[in-house]
Amino acid sequence: MSPSIRVMIVDDERLFAELLRVAMRGAEDIDVVAVAHDVKSAIAMLDEVRPDVVLADYHLPDGTGADIARAVRSSSTTTRSVAPVASARRRA
Repeated sequence: MSPSIRVMIVDDERLFAELLRVAMRGAEDIDVVAVAHDVKSAIAMLDEVRPDVVLADYHLPDGTGADIARAVRSSSTTTRSVAPVASARRRA
């Protein structure tokens, strides 16, 4: 049996983040290790939770998913992939 893919979800829409976490719970090879709602919290958690993949909304209250990608690239974390995703909702 191969190890699970460790995923961190970052989205300021708390309900969406929770629904995504619950949906991923059904996958045998995915383990959601953390949910964050802003860039600062996500970056603070990286070394502790050591996700393989970060799924991040692009627009966050204190920055963007690209900011998280830059933090991952410059850190010693084992995270290999960051996927900034533009939200489907329209921003004002």
